Amino acid sequence: MAYAPIALFIYRRPDHTRRTLTSLLACREIAESPLWIFADAAKTSDVEGAVAETRRVAHALAPASATFIERDRNYGLARSIIEGTTDLVTRFGKVIVVEDDLEVSPTFLRFMNAGLERYADNDRVMQISGYQFPVELPPRPLFFSFPTSWGWATWARAWQHFDADAKGYSALAADKALRHHFDLDGSYPYFEMLERQRKGQVDSWAIRWHLSVFMRDGLVLYPGRSLVRNTGFDGGTHGGPRFAHLDDVQLDEALPDAALDDDTQRRVFAFLAEHTANEKSMRTRVSRGIQAMLGHRLVPPAVRMAGTSLVARVIGGDADRGTQDLDLYWDPKMADILDTWGTGTAWNEIQLLLANVRGKVIDIACGTGKVMMLLTSYPALEVHGFDISDFLIQKAIDRGIGRERLTVADATKTPYDDNAFDYGYSIGSLEHFTDVGIDQFLAETYRITRLASFHMIPVSRSGRDEGWLKTHQSFHNNSVEWWLAHYRKAYSTVHVLESAWHDKISVGKWFVCVKEAP
Repeated sequence: MAYAPIALFIYRRPDHTRRTLTSLLACREIAESPLWIFADAAKTSDVEGAVAETRRVAHALAPASATFIERDRNYGLARSIIEGTTDLVTRFGKVIVVEDDLEVSPTFLRFMNAGLERYADNDRVMQISGYQFPVELPPRPLFFSFPTSWGWATWARAWQHFDADAKGYSALAADKALRHHFDLDGSYPYFEMLERQRKGQVDSWAIRWHLSVFMRDGLVLYPGRSLVRNTGFDGGTHGGPRFAHLDDVQLDEALPDAALDDDTQRRVFAFLAEHTANEKSMRTRVSRGIQAMLGHRLVPPAVRMAGTSLVARVIGGDADRGTQDLDLYWDPKMADILDTWGTGTAWNEIQLLLANVRGKVIDIACGTGKVMMLLTSYPALEVHGFDISDFLIQKAIDRGIGRERLTVADATKTPYDDNAFDYGYSIGSLEHFTDVGIDQFLAETYRITRLASFHMIPVSRSGRDEGWLKTHQSFHNNSVEWWLAHYRKAYSTVHVLESAWHDKISVGKWFVCVKEAP
């Protein structure tokens, strides 16, 4: 068997690229697989450093035989995928496509190549998928009627039907029943995505590929368990559901004949329908609640959920410095902790709170800049950040955040003008200040923000004021009432929202602080 070429698309995330390449190198077939690495150019000058570092990492890890295509101007993800895939299927007749936000199982390439070989001449099979949904399914390969974009493969004979101009849209627009089928029997809003593509609101190759497969009644081979994990929900292009996982499964099962596994697909549709409904309900509740709190000062662009990440915690107040654990914020191990602290909880919630606002936002204790990078996906926001640790600020710069938007500063006395920002937020920061530092922090936040600020902190699970605790680092673990007394020294209007974050002794709360218009 001649192994298929691998098209790896990278841009500005060196850590992700390192993980992706490391996982590919663990596949036995990599030694005999032509590897083509497509490196996009920086879209703006502030990410040039991150682009250069990503390319350096790729050159350091890739086999000597790898071919690099380093663009000298920015293509964007959609054009990169379309042109790179077209180039390789034209040269080799087939291709395996991987992006730099994926980690793959050691059996990923084996499954891809086996599928490409088995169905090479079956015109109805249009893709091999490395991803599988986290649903209880038979532990064997099977066929669904729709493609995925997280680790996949195809042939020249299938890719020639890629509908770059979305010509199939007109048939869907004219037929409600066909649209329902296109939306996976109503379980996922693909037609809405296609309309946004047509209007130029998004530039997605994936929605056009879904349309291409759908219009030809195509089939896609899936593994029984996922061979791909998506790690890119911290500022990349991808958004939407975050349900990827990875299993290093054995692939000894014979590949099936090409036929839709309709009963199993319906279980996936049910999973997607529930996930979509829950996310839509959450967006609606939060958006309405925040609009009411802030006096309907929000704008109504569509909310797009994506993965988020924790901003670093800072220590403020001159009086605090003799007792606080400041040294931790120059420790690489602490930086790693901060990069995972709010996965799936507070990091999602800050996006919901900011998704329907516009204006200038300050990330208080921005740490390594992961939330700032994420929020670049929201064009109505201009996000700036500061942190007391120059070590963490440098990590944010390395990540690709523009230096002009970053400042090394103490949260209790910042260099910003009065009302410099429309909104501010902090996550897991304020509990590490002493009483004096808390009041200084909030007074300063009030001074530099014009409309409102959002602060997520752990409060005591017991409801008691447990005071100043000393474990890995110092922090207050007190009741909501204790905290409200501090917040209300600066803000007359404070709303408390639940957070999904929790640990053994604390639960998360958001304190939404509304400032009267100046």
